[in-house]
Order: sequence, then structure tokens, then C-alpha cells
Amino acid sequence: MNMHSGTLQMLKGILPVLATLLFIPMLNAQYNCMVSCKSYVEISAGHSCNPTIHPWQVLSNYQTQCNYQVTVFAPSGYSLGNSVPSSFVGQTLNYSVVSGGSFCMGSIKVVDDLAPIAICDLDTRVSLSSGGSARVNATAFDDGSYDNCGLASVLIARKVPGNCPPGIEDDTQFRPYVEVCCNDIYSSPLQVRLKVTDHSGNTNECWAELYVDDKLPPSIKCPSDITISCDYDYFSGDFSDFGKVVTDPASREIIVINDPFYAPDFVAGLDGIATDNCGVSVSELFTEQLDCGQGTIKRTFTAKDPGGLTTSCTQTITIIDLVPFNETNIIWPADVHLNECPNGNTDPETTGKPIFTGDHCSIIGTSYKDWVFTVAEGACFKILRKWSVLDWCQYIPNKEPVTGLWSYTQVIKVQTMNSPVFDDCDPVEFCGQNSSGCSGNIIFVKNATDDCTPDSLLNWSYMIDLGSTGRYEIVGQGNDISGSYPFGTHRVRWTVQDLCGNSRVCVQTFTVKDCKEPSPVCYHGLSSVVMPISGELTLHAEVFDAASFDNCTPSENLRFAFSNNPSDSLKTFTCDNLDSTEVEIWVFDESGNSDFCRTYIVLRDNHGACLDSLITFTSGLVFDPNRALVSDVDIHFTSDDMPYVEGTNTDQWGGYDLQWYLIPDYANGTIGASKNDNPLNGVTSFDLLLIQKHITGLREFTTMEQYIAADINNDGLITVEDIWEGRRLILGNQTEFSNNNSWRIFPEVFSLKEQAAGAEYPPEEIRYSIFKDSVVIMNFDAVKIGDVNGSARASANSSEQRSLFERELFWTFENIEGAGRISVGSQDLLHAASLQFTMQLDIPPHIIYNIDFSGEHDWHYNVLSNSQGQTLIAVSLFDKSGFSLESGSFMQIELDLDESQFAPALRLVDFPATAELAELDGAAQTVSLTYLDIVSEESTGIDRGIEIKVIPNPGSGPFSVFFRSESSINGSYIITDGLGRELINGSILEETGNYELQFDNTVLPHSGFLYLRFIHRVTGQSETVKILRL
Repeated sequence: MNMHSGTLQMLKGILPVLATLLFIPMLNAQYNCMVSCKSYVEISAGHSCNPTIHPWQVLSNYQTQCNYQVTVFAPSGYSLGNSVPSSFVGQTLNYSVVSGGSFCMGSIKVVDDLAPIAICDLDTRVSLSSGGSARVNATAFDDGSYDNCGLASVLIARKVPGNCPPGIEDDTQFRPYVEVCCNDIYSSPLQVRLKVTDHSGNTNECWAELYVDDKLPPSIKCPSDITISCDYDYFSGDFSDFGKVVTDPASREIIVINDPFYAPDFVAGLDGIATDNCGVSVSELFTEQLDCGQGTIKRTFTAKDPGGLTTSCTQTITIIDLVPFNETNIIWPADVHLNECPNGNTDPETTGKPIFTGDHCSIIGTSYKDWVFTVAEGACFKILRKWSVLDWCQYIPNKEPVTGLWSYTQVIKVQTMNSPVFDDCDPVEFCGQNSSGCSGNIIFVKNATDDCTPDSLLNWSYMIDLGSTGRYEIVGQGNDISGSYPFGTHRVRWTVQDLCGNSRVCVQTFTVKDCKEPSPVCYHGLSSVVMPISGELTLHAEVFDAASFDNCTPSENLRFAFSNNPSDSLKTFTCDNLDSTEVEIWVFDESGNSDFCRTYIVLRDNHGACLDSLITFTSGLVFDPNRALVSDVDIHFTSDDMPYVEGTNTDQWGGYDLQWYLIPDYANGTIGASKNDNPLNGVTSFDLLLIQKHITGLREFTTMEQYIAADINNDGLITVEDIWEGRRLILGNQTEFSNNNSWRIFPEVFSLKEQAAGAEYPPEEIRYSIFKDSVVIMNFDAVKIGDVNGSARASANSSEQRSLFERELFWTFENIEGAGRISVGSQDLLHAASLQFTMQLDIPPHIIYNIDFSGEHDWHYNVLSNSQGQTLIAVSLFDKSGFSLESGSFMQIELDLDESQFAPALRLVDFPATAELAELDGAAQTVSLTYLDIVSEESTGIDRGIEIKVIPNPGSGPFSVFFRSESSINGSYIITDGLGRELINGSILEETGNYELQFDNTVLPHSGFLYLRFIHRVTGQSETVKILRL
């Protein structure tokens, strides 16, 4: 409500005063003003939640110089002054504003728009109860959360669901608490969310970690202690017979031991049990303390819960001896009478030995002693064998009466006619020990066995033939001839006799080897220098020898090497071995024994051959007349000031660098270049045409490069001799220039392009000066001999100068009156300056008996063969005025073939004459050659109702032959090669009129012409189909 009228009445009486006062300056004066309240206002509760209401917040016409009084009223109507307590936050209240006589009212609502502050205790721990679960209230995670207007609730929730059993709330819902269980130990710490909410519904959250602990250790009770006799059979480490520890009371069983100690019911005890609130695992360790099979076994069981807490217990298994070992447990061997000793000899394995029973708690030892009597009634000899049996578990030395020791005497009588047997009589070798000179000590004891006489009672004698000369020098008794013998092979004659007088002789060779290593003696180091050019030095191992010696081999016969391989007698030292290098010097005697000594060699580099890096002192490029860079050019250099510098080659880009390790301050040298490879590079019939035009004056050369290229025979003149040699090269009559290199190369400083055509050729080498710390640039001009038009390829990076156009030639084959004819020609008129090509035929040259050309042109050709025996025909034609070839064949090749033979395969190759046609303006075109089939007008006599088709033809790889007829197909076929040789044959009988033959490369040639001839079985007529394999 606005009361503007009252305000105006009150002002009437003072208007003159106000009018006067308007002219008086007033600072910070407060006036009563008209007020206009906002009908509804929302104001933030702020951080105090007890905000003061200011005029500017509620008035729509607020002025700073006016005097206002704001009053807020509670819902009950009493005045709250100009502030709103927190208890009224969120409620709509009335307010009024008064300024002098002006008054207005409106509604106001204080809003809490600030979210609470959530503060978490980052680490909280909870221990599980004996039931394996726990509940944690949200307040345990709250570390002082607050709100400006007060909190309404504090809740907690998991981040991810748990895996607890039913009845435990482990989802992600917010509650005043969270619940955990044993399964949460493995995921500990758990991440939880604390959510705080104020009275206005504002919320905030924070994260905390909850550590779940199990502080209750597991409980365990071991199986009952057990006592058994030492006769009880068990395996060490497997004590399952003596009970176990279970984790489920229902699985607990009675322990049954089948041992006399527990007779008659054999019940020994009860299984153990382990429990824990969160589950338990049980492990077992054992220790044995046994002597003579008696003592104790300790089994320690450990229960462990998921939290790592453990509890242990121990079961004791006691082992006792119920009945000690005595003589009743011994079965003594019976007396024995051996006739011919059929079962072997008198060893106890044959004559018997004591047998024992009930010895599980005993350590039994046996021994015997023999008394041999060579005079015995009814025997060759008699043995009284006294057996002794000892129980180490009862026997106590030097104690009376004696316990644990028993004796018995066994009688053995022997009668035999069998002789003793040597272990072997093969040759043997020994290494002589403690060698002195050429002799060495050996240990040589011979052995023999007898079926009745013990080895120790055999009688031995020997005779020794030193050096196997046939004379025995040494005679003695016994089976031991150990001693010192000369190195070499000797003989010994052994004689052995048993107690019954039976004897046997063995003559055995034995070799005493020199196994003593030689004594190496090395010089204490050598000194030398590496070679100036190669930077290497090769030495024989013997140069390091300083009087090595051997016990038997003369010093002059010793061999030396750098390793334990005698052939490794030479070693090359390089720049990597400069300064001191250690070496092993091995010494070998005549017996192959070896030993080594270590020494060293000191190498010096007096000529700079081993400096770390090369220094460039001359560099350059090699150009052809078209300024293309020429690769693989040999750059040679000579200098008395730098005698060890080696030449180099231009790289693929035509550049080179001459380098050396030490460059003098000043030096003189001579440099040149050469290249002599691929003489046919760029040389064609068109080049010969240009030489012909120059000779006849039609078009003389204008540059020195042309003169040098045309001077093929290098006589300084341009004559028909140069044309003659160039043609021989093109046709393959010769493979290189007779008196010239493939290229002529001149230092660029002589400037070939500025030299007059026909002038004297400049030198191909130049002498120049070299200075330290500078690089001389020396370029070269190269001219390809025979290549007058400059078409040679300077390097692999340059391309051939060929036209995009191609001229196609054809060839045909005819069998005329028993002779074959190949015709080569063109289906179009040819007008050109030159033509050349090389044809390859898969026949030997002697099959060709004539080659003829049509027209009056100056054709030249050559017939030769390649390494596979195939024929090459090189052809060349050129004319200074040009020539024309009419359409049709211009070349005929006559072959010595009979009617059963067919044409060979023919194709163009690049050697010696590359296939090329030059137009009158010199433009080069490639030439191709295509087979043109000639259909004979002669009737085959076979009904044209039969169609024969080969697919693919021409082609490579497998192919098929299809026969089609309106009636049946009845006949045979033969496939031959170009010389008429039969490759395969067969028959066809097909009533349907459709038949297919399939072939692959396993039975037929991979390339060339094949001919399939089909013969009709009824009429005898035939038809031939030509097949071209590529």
C-alpha cells in the first residue's frame, strides 16, 4: 500500500523552506521519499542463515539518499525487525517499508541456496564379529560436515555392490549405515559415499575408504597322537593313514590303524578340525626323528583365515620295536658241493648267503671269510666260509656279553675241469705318466674269473715282448705288470691257473702313448708395424717361439699355431690390433700333445694407414654429352707424394671422392677416369647410319663428342672400318671393341664441347696440385663409343630414350614339301632409317639351312647359339636415304624339317641386337613380334561336324582340349613338339559327342609349339591343331 496523499499534505507547510534549502549544499542528507515495494522477493539465506533485509532488495524505486525503515513480520504477525531468523528460512513472510509518510508492503521468502559441506574421514576400519559381519554407522565416516542452516540427514552407501550372504544389506542404496561381511576382506578397502542433506533439500557427497578386518584367529584341533610298530608299512611324506584335519564337523572320522599295537579293534583316534568366522584353509608340515626305524614323526597343522591370521597344533606319531631282531630271524646258507660249478663260481650269489625276516627296526650287515684247503677228500679244494651277521641297532663294541652279533660256518666243496676266463684280450692303450725322455709309467693289472676258484686264489705268470719284436725280454709272476715302458706298442703273454690245475693263455698288445704336453717358451712380446696400404700384418706363430721343448719330440719337429687347431699357424693383425695385443702360442709335439703360452705383440702405424677417418682431397662428377651423370666409372690416381692412395668409382649419381688419411701441405698427382663395360649400351644400327652419312658427306659431325663416339676402332679416323666393327658388335660377331674401351673419358677442363669437330683428342689424364685443408674439384666428360646419337644409359637412374609407339612384326610357319619355312614381315608399310632385332628359336642352328631377304636392301645378319643350345638370329638394316618395306614378309628362314615335324617357338630377345626401328628423324621405336596363324586351304577329310578347341591358346600352365560333334567321337590323338617328337597319345570313344582332355606342365613342355593330331578311327582321316605354350 502506498500513501502518497498524506505525504503531499505534510510537505505543503515546508515547501518554502525546502525551496530555500535547495540552494544550500547538503552532503549525506537523508530524505523521506515515496516508496514502491516489490510484490514478491526471494533472498538468499547466505552463510549466516540469518539475513538482514535491505531496502534496495525489496524496493522497485530505491534511491540511495532516501531514509527507509524495513520491517519483516512472522506468520503470526509479530515484527521480526529487518532480519529473518533461520527458523523462518523457506517460509513466505510479509514485510513493510516506511519512508516518512510513505508506506508500502510486499511478500518475501528467504531461500537456502547453498549446498552443505561434506567432510569425510578418509580411512575407517571395522573388525568383523564372530558371525562374520559388521554394521558401520554413517557418523563413523563424518569428519565434521556442516550447513549454513543446519543438516537434516547424514547417510552412507557402497560404491559397488558386495558379495555377502542373504540378510546383509550390501547394495548401493543410501542408509544411515553400511553392512560388511567376510567376502569384503578380499576387496578391502571398500569405497563408500557419504551424503549430507540440509533442511532445504540441498545435498553434497564425499568419498571415504572402509577397511574390513578380521581380528579373530581360527581355531584348530589336531588328530589324536598315534603309536605304531616299526613293522607298519607307510611312505615317508604320506601320513594320511594317521588322520587329517577337516573344516566341516560332519567330515570328521575315526582313525583306524591296522597295526598290532591297536589290536583287536584297531581304533587309534579321531580326525582333527579347524574353524573360523570367515572360512579357513589348512596346511601341513612334518619332521622325522628316526633311528633304526624307531622314533617320532611330528605333523604340524596350520589353520589360516582370509585375513592371514593363523593357529597351529602338532600331532605326534611314535614308532616302537615290539619284537627286537634275533638269530631266529636268520636263515643260514646250506653246505654246497659244486661239480663243474654249473651255476658259476663260489661267489655267495651262487653258493648262497643269509636271509633275514622281521628286520624293519634293524640295520643288518653281513660279512664272510674263506679258508681254502687245496687237499680235500672228493674235491679239488674245499672252502670253509664263516658268515657273520651284525645288527647295528643292538651291537655295542667291546661289551660283554656280545649282543647283536651271530656267526655260522658254511662248507663248500669244488670239483671242475673248466679253465679260467680272461675279462678280455683286446689291445689296450695307456698314457705314460711321469714321463722321462721317451718312456712313461703305466698301471696294468689283468683280470680273469673262474667258475669255482675265487679271483684272489688264481695263479698268474707273464712274459713281455718290448717293441713287439718277437722276443720276450721280461718274465714274472702275478697279474700286475705296472711300471715304466718306452713309448710304442708291446706284447704281454698272460698265463692264469685255477686251484684245480686248469690254465689259460692270453697274448695281448698294449701301447704306451706320450701324453705329456710340450713345454712352450714364448718371447716376452714382439714389436712390428702394419703394412702402409692394407693396414695389416700377417705372421707365423713360430716367430713367437723362444726355444720351446718337449720330453720326446726334437725341437725342430715341434709345430706352432695361434689356437688349439694345428692348422691355425698364420694370423693377420689389422688396425684394430694397434698397440699391444695378447696372443696365445700353441706348441704341438709329434704325438699331438699341446700346450700354450701367452705373449703379446706391439703394432705401430708408421704410414697413417689406420687413422680413424679418411679426408677428401679431390671430388667431382662424370657427365655424358647430354649432361647425364655416369655411374661405375673407375677413377685412378697416382702420386709420388701420396703413394698409397687408391682409386675409387663413381656412385649411382655419378659422383666420386678421393680420400686418404694424411694429406701433405703440398703434393702433385695425376688423375684419370675409365669405364669399359656393356659395349652395346646405346649402340644401334641408327648410329652406324649416322657414321655412314658423315663419311658420304650427307650430314657431317658438328661436335668432338660425335667424332670420338664414331671412332670405334680408335685409329683417329672415321671410316667404313668403324661401321664394319660396329655392325659386328651389333650382330654378335664380337663381344667387345677390338682397340677401344666402352667409354672414353676426358677431364672437364679440356672442354670437349668447345673443341673443334675433328680436332685432335685431348689427354685423358691431367696432373694437378693438391693442398692440405682444401678439396680440388675435378669433373670429367664421358663419351660412349659407338653411341653417336647419345642414347646410351649413363646409369641405372637414367631411362632409355624410346618412343611411346611400337611397330609390330609378324611371323608365320609353313610345312612345304617336307621343309619348314618361317616368314617374318609386317602387315603395314614400313618406312624407316634403320631396323635391327634378334630372334630366338628353340632349335639348334644346324636345322636352319638358308636365310633370305626380299628386296634390294643391304640386309646383314648373323646366326649364333646361346648357352641352352637355342638359335639366335641377329638382323641389321640401315640406309642413309631411308628404306621402305612393303606389307608382307621380308625375311624367310628355311628349316630342315620333315612332314611330321612342326615349327619351333620364336620370340624376340635383347641380345645381341636390341629390337629397335629408327624413323628418318632418328626417333626410336620398339619392335614386337607376333605369331600369325596360316589356315590351310587343304581339306583334312574329317567331317566339319567335329570341332576341336584348345583353351587357353596361347597360354601357360594347365590347358584343356574340347571335342564337339553332332554324332559320336571315335578316334585317337597324338601330341608332338616342334621337332615332331611324340610326347603323349591316347584314344577317344564318346557316344554323346562331347569330350574334354586336360593337361598340365608335368607331362608336357612349359613353352614352345605343340601339335595335337586327331585321327578318325572309321575314315582314317586326320586334323591337326597348333598349341602355343608361353
